Amino acid sequence: MPATSHTKQQHKTNRRKYSWREWFSLSPMGVRSSGPRKRRRHSVLSLGDMSSYDEWVASLAKKQRRTFVKNIPSVFDVAEPVLTVRTIPAAKLAWSVHFPIVVDHERRMYPNSWLLGFYFAAAIRFLVAKAMDGVIDEYVDRDGNVQAWAQTIAKGNTIRGMWFYQNEAVNKNFIWFHSLRTIVKRGFSSPDRQIKWVDIGPSGNKEIRKVKAEYGFVDTGEWGTEELACYDGNFIALPDASIL
Repeated sequence: MPATSHTKQQHKTNRRKYSWREWFSLSPMGVRSSGPRKRRRHSVLSLGDMSSYDEWVASLAKKQRRTFVKNIPSVFDVAEPVLTVRTIPAAKLAWSVHFPIVVDHERRMYPNSWLLGFYFAAAIRFLVAKAMDGVIDEYVDRDGNVQAWAQTIAKGNTIRGMWFYQNEAVNKNFIWFHSLRTIVKRGFSSPDRQIKWVDIGPSGNKEIRKVKAEYGFVDTGEWGTEELACYDGNFIALPDASIL
């Protein structure tokens, strides 16, 4: 009996304390439960054998390397950029600014949905993102309008690209690739290189999985272990995209 009580007390002591946003985030991240379980396949990239973002870019094939050395800079890194990026807490997602972008995304992804189906799906997605921890990178046009946003969160030794939404009008501006650049740079800039893995989640589209693979990501269901993209540990504060 005393041994059982000790075990329960030890479990209680070892239970990690989270803020409510961190606690809520565990489910969308797919890491709430412990022990063996079937996982959705994620695309993950190891940073462990590389020393810098530049080394990762240099490891890519010519076409993919061009994305980061020419295409993205032509939109974001010029004197008068087409789009600028600013980082806000997830709690500051606004119905009037960010929700319409999710609606536009859902309308395009599910054109055959029942009349208001994509509005309902968009509302759920928006509320989940707003309740989560992590940061939002807003993509703002020259008129000051937010045209896209991406959510990133980090825990343990892994940084996770959670959600990405953009308006159709800007889908040729390499925004998703810029968000990927930002995630990888954040990984390499983590204190004491705590972040060893980049996880950009699942994809039901095999063509998208193929694109991710072209940038060094491996599609696997074995993530979340000590050997691969381990989320055990604390949540990690992330820097603004503007300083990367």
